[in-house]
Amino acid sequence: MPGQQIPPILEELWANWQQDDGGTGRCEGCPAHWSTRDDFSGAPEDRTSSFQHRPSCGDGSLDPDILIVPREPGKPREDDFTKNRRKDSIEQARNKSILDSPGGTIENAMPLFEIIEESEFSVGFTQIRKCNELKSGDNNLARKQCSGSSDEHVGYLAEEVRSLNPEYIITLTTAGQRDFCNVFDLPRYAVEDMAGGSAPSGLCAEYQNEFEFTWFPAPHPDHRAAAQVYNKLEADFDTEEYFEAFGEDVLNYVTSDN
Repeated sequence: MPGQQIPPILEELWANWQQDDGGTGRCEGCPAHWSTRDDFSGAPEDRTSSFQHRPSCGDGSLDPDILIVPREPGKPREDDFTKNRRKDSIEQARNKSILDSPGGTIENAMPLFEIIEESEFSVGFTQIRKCNELKSGDNNLARKQCSGSSDEHVGYLAEEVRSLNPEYIITLTTAGQRDFCNVFDLPRYAVEDMAGGSAPSGLCAEYQNEFEFTWFPAPHPDHRAAAQVYNKLEADFDTEEYFEAFGEDVLNYVTSDN
């Protein structure tokens, strides 16, 4: 992926996030901004470090055939509070391979990431909300503001998807569907309905006309959440086996569609 140009919306995201005093632009006043959140060390008015925190900003290909989109980075860990990522450029902050992107419970879906990464199709990674989940505070407001899933906020997600222009989007979220579907005017799937397709993983597909992508909804890779889907299937899956089957079904769909 050398030479790929970073879309202006991601440059804007990075610049807005780097600022102190609550961020600027679409980040301004967000309760999850590094400078104001109360789950980082020190008083916000004296804070100058992002404590290893950085927003999810376009990992993998910037011209993806397939885009993988979980809900948000998880809660920050104290052992991560070692580096000020504000000093990085966006190029330093991006993971060039999507295999470096999963963390926490998202790693349970690693078979999916590996199958897609090793395929002939280019793949990118972003998140519906860019910054880590708050340990306390208004996570719903932060999600709406960052994604643009409410009338009060523009957000980043729609413009990011328009710029990256994927043909296919895989979401890895259960509750986070609300924000994704609000942004793109798509029907929400109940958890058990994600197993409603005829493929071995129950793969379902919805076409988004305005942005011209096909959406594949998958559950959050937490074992309990994923089990609500794969327990509806005939196959005797565990979580990793389910996401392996899901990845194979996505590739079969995409290959037959091209």
